[in-house]
Amino acid sequence: RGQVFGQGAKRWECRDEMKVSVIIPCFNVGQYISECIESVENQDFQDIEIICVDDGSNDETPIILKQLQASSRVPFQVLIQENLGATTARNRGISECNGDYIQFLDADDIIKAAKIETQIKLAQKQDNPEIIVGSYQRENPNKEVIKTREYSAAENYHDWLQMMQTD
Repeated sequence: RGQVFGQGAKRWECRDEMKVSVIIPCFNVGQYISECIESVENQDFQDIEIICVDDGSNDETPIILKQLQASSRVPFQVLIQENLGATTARNRGISECNGDYIQFLDADDIIKAAKIETQIKLAQKQDNPEIIVGSYQRENPNKEVIKTREYSAAENYHDWLQMMQTD
């Protein structure tokens, strides 16, 4: 492969070992972030790094992030910036990451333990595509599923082709 994506992008090639950077923009998410980070640290896939970008929180989020960083079993960066929005926070995380793939999460997301490993295995099987999309469930505060979205290549192939057209 060895394609370069965007100015200053890293050159990468197909390989058996992959690193995944998990980027989480954070703004006043003290009540959620611990559970999110725990779900990342408990991944079956181990070659990950966590990058949390605090986007000018005025609650306990920065303190909690530093505590989580200090006790983490995986590489964990906490970046602090003024409130510039989630997009800028994600872009800041991208500029600091070392992964072959990026997993974006919101601070109130929880991912299943096999999620990243399953997606890496799929990527390796499919010659390492540039983007991987996963299904999701949305739950209410009582952990009851209120929405499920399943993605399947057979059902969504033409939608993806249309979305990825650049001309």
